[in-house]
Amino acid sequence: NTFFQISDLEKKLEVEKEKTAEVSGDDDQEDKVSMVTLSGQEMSFESRGELEKAIKEMTSVVSKAVAAKEFRKADDTQKDVDALIKLREKLPSVFELEKQLKVMKQDMDKAIKAKKFALAEELHDDVEKLEMRLKTERALQPPPPKDLAGRDTHSVKSVPVVATVASAASVRSAATTPAKQPVLPKQPLEVSGPSSDKTVKHLRPSRPLSATEDESILSITQMLATKRGNAALLVGPTGGLAGILTDTDVTRRVVAKDIDPATTSVNEVMTPNPTCVTMGDSALDALSTMVE
Repeated sequence: NTFFQISDLEKKLEVEKEKTAEVSGDDDQEDKVSMVTLSGQEMSFESRGELEKAIKEMTSVVSKAVAAKEFRKADDTQKDVDALIKLREKLPSVFELEKQLKVMKQDMDKAIKAKKFALAEELHDDVEKLEMRLKTERALQPPPPKDLAGRDTHSVKSVPVVATVASAASVRSAATTPAKQPVLPKQPLEVSGPSSDKTVKHLRPSRPLSATEDESILSITQMLATKRGNAALLVGPTGGLAGILTDTDVTRRVVAKDIDPATTSVNEVMTPNPTCVTMGDSALDALSTMVE
């Protein structure tokens, strides 16, 4: 009787082990992270793109709450933003996935050369899964360069119009009334009247300092200190604008949280997908965007 009881227990144990293995396998395939906000809302993310979109939306809520002097709401929402930023470690970016894929393919080639075909087969399966995940992540990336290109073309078109009006007025006045040269000083008033708002170009913005989003915080801050810059534009793997690092980001997300800048990537603390303006946009609108 004791022998049969032990056999039954062993069979039950094997069944439970199989169930546990199935559950853990499903969890590995999900690749999903979640969190609960201070208001009790549960948020789940399957990709880095979805996470970055949520961070951007919540950051906008914080800015609006500060502008409305709702500081308690701003503080609570900022805590949720900080919690979302921590989830970046569990959802790698497109650039990080590409680095993982490159290393994994190198390991697979080494296994093939060493005739370790069983290991090579396992790595091949992992490579295929990672390629599918990378394809999904790329599809969820926002296309900011297209918007910037559209705004640049509009601003460039508006410049020759003003220049043409000015030149036509000066030629007309010189040809028809050459004796009325004292009237010429009034001409800039006519040109500046319709476009009384100064553009960003009049603010004389400094040249942008750029770097890649996978560099360390320490290297970016050293570059800013050397070149006496206030912010760094961070470029993604596709060449588009991925984010910006300012002194506010360094103060609130690095110094205040005692993060090691030498071992932490700048894409974990940067402001993702910042709002951009062109040299031909209104300076007042640009300053309003900075305040927001």
